[in-house]
Amino acid sequence: MKQFEYRVVYSDITTDPSLVYDLNEMGKDGWELASISNHPQVGGVEKNIFGIAKKSVLVFKREIVEP
Repeated sequence: MKQFEYRVVYSDITTDPSLVYDLNEMGKDGWELASISNHPQVGGVEKNIFGIAKKSVLVFKREIVEP
């Protein structure tokens, strides 16, 4: 049976200039984006009209390959 490992990354995807580079590097290491969701966060740089910033939670997975 296949087994996977997971990695969780928190990011402000609207203002993170290195995100594309980081995603490409993770892809080279075999990580695949499995899920993304946005969550409100009090404070931060980019805020909506209520003063709440949004952070994104990116969940990646890759298969564990046994030698």
